[in-house]
Amino acid sequence: MDHFELLWWTSFFLLFTVKPVTKERFARTIAKLYQFDKNTSEINLNKLIDQFNQEYTKNEATSIPVKIGDRVFFVRLDEVSYLQADEKYVTIVTKHSKSYILDSSLKKMEDKLPAYFIRVHKSYIINKNLLKEIRKHFNNRFVLLLDDYSQSKITSGRSYYQLIKSLLKY
Repeated sequence: MDHFELLWWTSFFLLFTVKPVTKERFARTIAKLYQFDKNTSEINLNKLIDQFNQEYTKNEATSIPVKIGDRVFFVRLDEVSYLQADEKYVTIVTKHSKSYILDSSLKKMEDKLPAYFIRVHKSYIINKNLLKEIRKHFNNRFVLLLDDYSQSKITSGRSYYQLIKSLLKY
């Protein structure tokens, strides 16, 4: 990076968009761009918004491909109860208590999952639609009961306290 590039970044870098990118964050970014450069053509920004919307909808999965032997099965996301990280593998548990193992990281899975999946622990992502009950636990944690065949209980991580507490507000 040369000197002039570095000067540009330090002078004009007003904001950044944090992953996962939501439509609301993207809209705020575009609004900031309008404020930053009044000469920017509205047509160009509208094209940028359209392009984002196309990319955003493309990345939302409806099923997860799972390889078993020489076959590939597709596990529907509405059937998934939770995902659990186990070293460098992820275990997918369905609401019928079937388990599938993927050679992937939980972070990669989190980026591809729809909004009704939420991370509640460094090792767990749950399907919010199957959340049956939330019980307070010690040390700013919760026990989450899922409405699946085995009535799964998952203890949240302390750093996810505010996120889970926001689920209690309706």
